[in-house]
Amino acid sequence: MTERVVDNLRNSELFTTYRDAFLKATGLPLTLETARENGWKPCCGPENSSRFCQLLNQGDDPCEQCTLACHTLARDAENHLVSIRCFAGLSETAIPVRCGARTIAFLSTGQIFNQAPRRSSLARIRKILGGKDRSKNQWAHLEKAYLETTVVAPVQYQGITTLLAAFSLQLSALAARMALKEENEPAPVRKAKQYVNAHLEDKITLEIIADHVGVSTFYFCKIFKATTGMTLTEYVNRRRIERAKVLLLRPHSKVTEIAYDIGYQSLSQFNRSFLKYAGCAPTTFRERETLGQGLSLVA
Repeated sequence: MTERVVDNLRNSELFTTYRDAFLKATGLPLTLETARENGWKPCCGPENSSRFCQLLNQGDDPCEQCTLACHTLARDAENHLVSIRCFAGLSETAIPVRCGARTIAFLSTGQIFNQAPRRSSLARIRKILGGKDRSKNQWAHLEKAYLETTVVAPVQYQGITTLLAAFSLQLSALAARMALKEENEPAPVRKAKQYVNAHLEDKITLEIIADHVGVSTFYFCKIFKATTGMTLTEYVNRRRIERAKVLLLRPHSKVTEIAYDIGYQSLSQFNRSFLKYAGCAPTTFRERETLGQGLSLVA
């Protein structure tokens, strides 16, 4: 299911439009990689901006240092934005895309310098890469690409990655909708979802929904569970938490007000649901997404 959702995200109009606009505005690549236990393969294809990274990963034998950087990003960016600096001094960033409480993918960009590269660094880099046979001509191309790599000032790069953190929330919301959607949904299920999404702030009960879609409560429970894999209560809570994530990005909105605005009867009930479906407390989520966009640099 995860692969299917990420593929759908990658091919969605939302992602492709943003990716193209991002490249035009910043000159930087933007990829969406499926979250895996062993990280992801280095994304140094011809569409990426760093010629240096492309050359390092030509052929079937990717650069071990690049692979290590990808593993580090996948490990450290499980819950929040992380930027690392690779062995050659290039910065790369990963931002998690979540479906409920689970990270299913990472937005990735970078392969840039935060300050102009120095020719004096080439000897150290060549020593680190020396285990792989390269011709004199290949080394010359690598060194040229290294010195011509894009430079983005730290403040500008932080602004770029903060925008991506906000975009990751949009992708997460879309992923949640895709995960909840089933092909050929029965009419009662489709109508129930539409009602829930339009009345999240109201009291929603099984009886209200069954009456709205025109079936018995017994039949509705059976068909809704069979179609979505969850109970009505779980679906309602998931949708409310997705709405809460958006509202939490408004810095002046109080957590208590958000809880009541999306239909919870108490703050404790909201906090329990948020922890269950988002994997952290509401205040922690807000701090990570709006305040904690710091960098974790790995030498």
